[in-house]
Amino acid sequence: MDLLPCSSRPICVSTQAAVDDYVHHIRPIKVAGLSGGRVLNLVADLITSHRRMKVTGRADNLLQAQVRSRVFRLRSDLTFVVDEVADEGGGLLHFRSSSRFGLWDIHSNRKRMEDLAPRIRARLSEVSESGAANQLPAPSSSPSSIGLTSTPSGATIRSTPLRSLKTVEIANSAEPSPS
Repeated sequence: MDLLPCSSRPICVSTQAAVDDYVHHIRPIKVAGLSGGRVLNLVADLITSHRRMKVTGRADNLLQAQVRSRVFRLRSDLTFVVDEVADEGGGLLHFRSSSRFGLWDIHSNRKRMEDLAPRIRARLSEVSESGAANQLPAPSSSPSSIGLTSTPSGATIRSTPLRSLKTVEIANSAEPSPS
């Protein structure tokens, strides 16, 4: 699956931009030994742990998120796609981060993804080395839990079809629900 291309303005970074495009290109993350769904569950778990980020959509090998800037509360869109058949060494996690408006983002999208990528890499290697990837609960096919997915931290992601993508409701089982 291909990500949307970046515009000519320097408000976007993408792993699928041309390698010689120094303004927009950023390296993808290798995800050897893990399925696309599990990789996206781990990414969703990292995103939900950040207070200015939220998951906004989920499909098979696609995760969409939104982040708000600290000062001006401007929104940027994050998209993560898992390419499981990239090469014989394993799949790749491609991502794109783009500001919604403006002529220049002061490299905030690049900084955000360069900060987030090592945390994703560390979490993926931690899960693949510990063998916890095989211990993650598989989605149940019972009628009461269709559309529910659990992340490693215990957060539950509920998918609801909306247009061609799915919106995601996230409830962290460790926190009490507001009444």
